[in-house]
Amino acid sequence: MTREDIENLWKLLEVFRPNDRRLKDKRLKSAWLAVLEPYKPEDVKTAVIEYFRTSGYWPDVSDISMRCQQPASRSSEYKPSRAEQAAGRAIDRAAEIWRASLEALGLRNPSDGQTYTEWAEAVEMAGLRIEDCIRAAKEAESGAKAV
Repeated sequence: MTREDIENLWKLLEVFRPNDRRLKDKRLKSAWLAVLEPYKPEDVKTAVIEYFRTSGYWPDVSDISMRCQQPASRSSEYKPSRAEQAAGRAIDRAAEIWRASLEALGLRNPSDGQTYTEWAEAVEMAGLRIEDCIRAAKEAESGAKAV
């Protein structure tokens, strides 16, 4: 959708809701354009017509967008934010510390017929707590930032 397409859409909305005050709201029009930009104008027009077949009220833009054929994703790969990346690194580091601590205690994984409960009790008796590993990972992360 382009600005010209949204103008044409507003003309269509005016047919269905001729005296609606929202037709004069430029901010609303811009917001609709922002939401509907990835869709094809003909899909949006069809969605508006479908909407008014069952409702006489002014639609929410989501009423229209959910009726449109979903556009192909611009990027199929998710890109985490910096904060999410930092959190992921902290979790990875905590897991590394946890595994190294278990290995140092000879408690890598429940094995040799040992049940999980027996293994967990051995971990607890050794004083190893995941919270300590998480804290150590956070300290390592903040120490890396200070350098």
